[in-house]
This record gives sequence, structure tokens and C-alpha cells, in this order.
Amino acid sequence: MRKIVVYELVSLDGVAEDPDAFIPDWDEDMDADLGAVIATQDAVILGRRSYDEWARYWPGSDIQPFSDFINGVTKHVATSAPLDPEWSGATAIEGMSWSSPGD
Repeated sequence: MRKIVVYELVSLDGVAEDPDAFIPDWDEDMDADLGAVIATQDAVILGRRSYDEWARYWPGSDIQPFSDFINGVTKHVATSAPLDPEWSGATAIEGMSWSSPGD
């Protein structure tokens, strides 16, 4: 059995759009906290929307320490569709299927 760690960064309005701009006042304390959390992780779980946004942004990013972490870690993606674009270390979670309300 594996331990699941939830680490969320959420803006006051509930919207986190551009990964490099949604927290404008990032400081050394936040950087240290993030570094401590990711140092304990060997995989992440992403939803499909996050995967699609992050796969376009993080492979070319030099924002540390997160870019090295997220580009190098195994990424499990909750989706039933093929992953495109393919991001190194990303795999779809087997057996995922979705239904809309009322189906």
C-alpha cells in the first residue's frame, strides 16, 4: 500500500491558470515548503485537464525546484483518452471510464 499526499495551491477565486503567474507573491518559505513536499514523492496523479495544461507548460520551464521534479517523476493521469501530447513519464490510469450525469 502506498501513501497518498495531497498538495494543493489554490487562489482565492478558485482559479489557477498560468502555472508561472497564478501565485505572484511566491517567497522563500513557500519554495522551501514545496521542496520538502516534493522530496517525499515518487509519483503524481493528475486529472486530464491539469495534464493537458501542464504538458504544454512544464517540459520547457526552468522554474525550480518544481520543473525538474514534475518533468522527472512518474505521472498517472485519470483519463480514458490517449495522452496527447505525450509527456515523459506520463501514463493513463488503466480502467478509467467516465459517464455524464443522467447516463
